[in-house]
Amino acid sequence: MAQQTQNVVLVTLDGLRWETLYRGLDQQILKDKQSTSSPENMVEKFGGDRVESRAKIFPWVWSTAVQQGQLYGNRDRNAFCSVTNPYAISYPGYSEMITGYGDPRVDSNAKVDNPNISVFEVVNKTKKFKNKVAVFGSWERYPEIFNSKRSHIFVNAGFTKFESDNFTDQQLFSMQDKLTGPCGCCRQDALTFALAKSYIKQHQPRLLQVSFNLTDEYAHAGSYNRYIEMAHNSDLMIGQLWDFMQNIKQYKGKTTFIITTDHGRGMSPKSSWRDHGVSALPDAANTWMIVLGPDTKTTGEMIDTEIHTNQIAATIAQLLKVDYQPPFEIGAPISSAIQ
Repeated sequence: MAQQTQNVVLVTLDGLRWETLYRGLDQQILKDKQSTSSPENMVEKFGGDRVESRAKIFPWVWSTAVQQGQLYGNRDRNAFCSVTNPYAISYPGYSEMITGYGDPRVDSNAKVDNPNISVFEVVNKTKKFKNKVAVFGSWERYPEIFNSKRSHIFVNAGFTKFESDNFTDQQLFSMQDKLTGPCGCCRQDALTFALAKSYIKQHQPRLLQVSFNLTDEYAHAGSYNRYIEMAHNSDLMIGQLWDFMQNIKQYKGKTTFIITTDHGRGMSPKSSWRDHGVSALPDAANTWMIVLGPDTKTTGEMIDTEIHTNQIAATIAQLLKVDYQPPFEIGAPISSAIQ
């Protein structure tokens, strides 16, 4: 069968632990009074055994995605997914996703333009996809990650103004600097979601990244309650985005979603679950990934597999039939995700 994908959407949930996606509530963190307030309310809303709990936190993933796509990274099923960069922090993780290379020079979250050319930049330079590439993110650092000054990719992130004739868009942007996450470097994910939807409706991009960041923000803040709530909200928004796009002719039956995270986190119930970084917490390299679309077999949970973040760029290139050959060695396309 000929390849059917004509559009790709890369969705990220910043710093979401693989344990949360596949095991649901962490009983040890629930018992940690420094991390969890009102654990009884958490159990009432999201509790149960591992299968029940994860389905309550991620209802769209464990209904639609598991039935229509492939889920990678459940280490309890010998399915491994991880970053290859040596840092397991955000900027290096996102750079690895879009370039296919865990560049050791990209070693911090500093406001520095990415020296590497990404698959997004290459796609945007083709005649077929020119000005059909866009990025929406809650974190303020995406313009540098995508090097928007050089790449000319449309990037709206953090508190960047969005020029629009749509009154609703203007209302949303008037609120974004007042509705921030606990660390102050991200706007609310709901604003990112709403603005991305508005942009899709108006411009119908062919390659899109939508990045939710409050899971990481609330984990760093040490609030397990809010971290789980943000994970749940992200699942609902991804489901709405999938349904919304499947009702647009350009996207229906022709769109692949790749959903993943930039890094994992520590495992213990005390301070380390809040944090990440390979040097102190090697488990933070452990991640997860979901792929669903017309060219992906409906395998559900993968077992006995190993993939890496550096394979995403080549997978996007293959799905969009774009020649991506940067001047560094990149990960191969995820062959099991493209039938």
